[in-house]
This record gives sequence, structure tokens and C-alpha cells, in this order.
Amino acid sequence: MTLSANTLLENRYRIEGLLAQGGMGAIYRGFDLILDIPVAIKESFFKTPHGMRQFQQEARILARLHHPSLPRVINHFSVGDQQYLVMDFVEGQDLWEMVTKRGQPLGQRQALNYLIQVCDAVQYLHQQNPPIIHRDIKPQNIKITPDNRAVLVDFGIAKVGHDDSLTDTGARGVTSGFSPPEQYSGTGTTPASDIYALGATLYAILTGKKPPDSVSLMAGEAKFEPPDQVNPKLSRQVSAAIEHAMQVQRADRPASVALWQQTLKGILNSLPDDDTAVLVTPSAAVWLVDSVGRAYHLKPGLLIFGPAREEATPASELLNTSPYVRLEFDGQHCLVSNPGNMEGVTLNDQPVGPESQPFDTGDWLRIGRATFALSETEPKERSEIPSILLSQDMDEPTETAYVPVPVVLTPASAPPTGPQLAAGTEQTVADAAGTNRTSRWWLAVAALVLIALIGAAIYLSRGQAESVAQVKPSSTLAPASPTPVPSTPTSSQAGAAFQLIRR
Repeated sequence: MTLSANTLLENRYRIEGLLAQGGMGAIYRGFDLILDIPVAIKESFFKTPHGMRQFQQEARILARLHHPSLPRVINHFSVGDQQYLVMDFVEGQDLWEMVTKRGQPLGQRQALNYLIQVCDAVQYLHQQNPPIIHRDIKPQNIKITPDNRAVLVDFGIAKVGHDDSLTDTGARGVTSGFSPPEQYSGTGTTPASDIYALGATLYAILTGKKPPDSVSLMAGEAKFEPPDQVNPKLSRQVSAAIEHAMQVQRADRPASVALWQQTLKGILNSLPDDDTAVLVTPSAAVWLVDSVGRAYHLKPGLLIFGPAREEATPASELLNTSPYVRLEFDGQHCLVSNPGNMEGVTLNDQPVGPESQPFDTGDWLRIGRATFALSETEPKERSEIPSILLSQDMDEPTETAYVPVPVVLTPASAPPTGPQLAAGTEQTVADAAGTNRTSRWWLAVAALVLIALIGAAIYLSRGQAESVAQVKPSSTLAPASPTPVPSTPTSSQAGAAFQLIRR
């Protein structure tokens, strides 16, 4: 039974009306009599110990989140066996209300702007420790404020971490058309599950139609109609991005929300002012060049830079126990991040942290003493990435490739204007490596000259001491302590080998 208007909770929150109700709870519009502000109050209908623990966990998780596209949690309390969560009240319409009131889909620019904002929030959730999977992204759960800000609401079935056991009874739910197949089967939701729902949401607001049910698509009982066929005004690029996100096999979806968001940004920037369809231009081949000039042809997917591993060590164990760097490529855009907080990782001499950053041609990526760059120029020598079939966890790809990458003692220094490895340019990272070898040769010569000068000085000082002893034979001289001669400096550094892991 829902609460009636003017009900007072905790002598502070006055219920003003019912906003939404489902099988797991209800959300009310309320008013905080102490702070004098409107609030949203969520009531849980679950009274089992498991359900109550899940609701408490949701409150604790949301209370530590701070993002402009997520509501802020204000309070959590219980009245008898009923639990309540007090959050910011988000003014505005949800995306589906906007579509239905307009009587037509949203424009491409408007829809992309909103989804890019939501992607920011979802990526923020996925970067938490442990990661948070929203699992209920849909147009009705994205509200647009009067200042045109998109806010993702309703974390009622969110999952924390990689274990689905906490949400089996207290917070499992699906939404037809927006939930991926793995959410129906209970085989385990991952960040890829939210990517499917984001794609389905963009499908709905750009076509005005709910997407087909994912289970029916997987079983072949429903046919997927490309968005640009439903709405001919859509560009092929937008339609392709939606189709990529809505693949029923999660391994076929974008590697991360950040990578898919980068695709949306690129499409938005390429749209003409009149918001009409745009032509798709084929992407150029991209090569990853290492410190000694060897080049690897990049293909869409996820690459991981990590420490050297023994052949018997599973990739999953390597990522759980060692720092690593991610490089994601979708055929057009390249992103780099440092989720393992590996030391000495910079992009154009700026530290790389856990958040993804664009990695473009002309940029220098340094990992420890190894240096990498991107080039669109086809190299004379290529290095193939060998494939090794591994036994992986269910949520991970089954194929991973390892490539040993040599490490130089001193990374190549970029010129003041930055290296340009674009088409028609002949400079490579190998040229810089040759400069480093010349510099080390001159340092060795200088060290030898310095040693010779020190030896000459010692010889002359001893000669002067003997002359003084002959002039004053009665003087008592302390025995001279032997002066140590500096030895030639030798480098005992051995560059720790890195490996490039492709998933």
C-alpha cells in the first residue's frame, strides 16, 4: 500500500504525491521541511532480510557517488520494517515523455548530446571499486533538467561488483527491449550489459519505437530493423553505432562505454548544421609503432600492456595481480587508460590515470622506459600479433594475443612541436633510438676523460708531498691514505620486458 499525500516521515519529510510504482517499490515526490527543498523519496517493498540488506547497500553505494548526471543521496532511514531513501528531486521530463509529447523522435544532435552526458555518468559508475552496473538504463530513467542536463536515475536493480548472487532475489529485473540477453538468463551482467541498454535507449529516442526484445532477437523470433531504416533521416554512422552497442553477444559490443562515447562524439562533430544524414568515410589503417620502429597493425579491440608473463599464467590472473595499461580501438578512435595505476605512464609527458584519454597520431605514449606512437603510414617492416587460445572466465574473451615489446633504457624525447607520424612522414621512433645510442657513447668518452684528469691530479699532489719532505726532514708526516680512483661507471640496468596483450 502506497503512502498518501501529506504523510510525514521522520518528522521531516512530507509526502506530496506518487511519482512511480513498481513491483519492488515506489518513488514519491516529497518536501524536506528542514532544508526547505523538494526531494525524491524511494520506498522499498522488500521486507525479507536479503531484500533489506540489498536496499541498505544501494543507499551506501549511492551516498558516496558525486557526479552532475547522477542524483545525490541525502538520507536513509527505516520506519518499522519499511526502508526509505531520500534523494535530490530532479526537475524535468524523462526522454520518453519528450518523444511522446513531441509526437516524433528527437533530432540527432539533441539525442547524441543527451546520451554523451549519460555515458559520462555510466563510465563513472563502471570505474568505481567495485564497479557499479546500473542494469536499468532506458529513456524513462533519464531525466532532462530545465538547464538541459541529462540525469540518470533509479538504481533499484543496480549491481555492485562482479557477483550476481546479491541481486538474485532482492533486485533482479528486466525491461523488454532494453535489457540484454544475459540479464534474462542470469549468466552474469557486466559493463557490456549497460552498453546494450544505452544503444537501445538511443534507438528508441531516434526512431520513436521500442527496440525488439533481446531474447527474441537471439532466438531468431524477431528481426532487428536498423534505425536508419525506421527513420530515414538518420545517418548511417549513428545507425551503425547503435547496432554495434546492441549486439546480442556481449563480446561483439564496444569494449567500454568510454570508447562508445568517443564514437558518438565523433559522429556529433561530423554532423552538418542542418542535422541531416552524413556519408560514412572508410577509416585509414592505423599502426602502433614501438621504440625500435617495429609496427603492429591495430584492429578493433582491446590491447593491454602488462609485465612479462610466463606462458602458463592465465591472463585473468595477470590482470588481477599486476598493474596494466589499456588501449582501446574501434577502427576510428583510440583511447588509453591506466586502471592499474602503473608507474611511469604518460601521454605527451602528462600522467595517464584510470580515466580514458584520446590517443591520436602525433602523440607519444610512454610506459616505463618503452615508447609508443600511432602512425597512418604503412611501415616497411611489420610485426604480426600472434594468437594464443586461453582458458578464460565466462565474461572474458576466449582469445588473447601476447607480443614481447623491447624496452629502451632512455625513452626517445619528443621535439618541441611533437612528432608527426602521419602519412608522408619518414621519421620513426627508431631514429630517436639511434640518437640515444650516440648520446650514451659520448657520455662514456666523457667519463674516461674525467678519470684521466683525476689520476693526473693525484700524481701531481704526491709529487708535491715528496718535495716538502726533502726540504724539512724533521717534520712528522702522517701516512697518506690511499685515494680511491673512481671506477668507470657501468650500467647494470636491464629493461624489464613488457608484453602487449590483446583481448
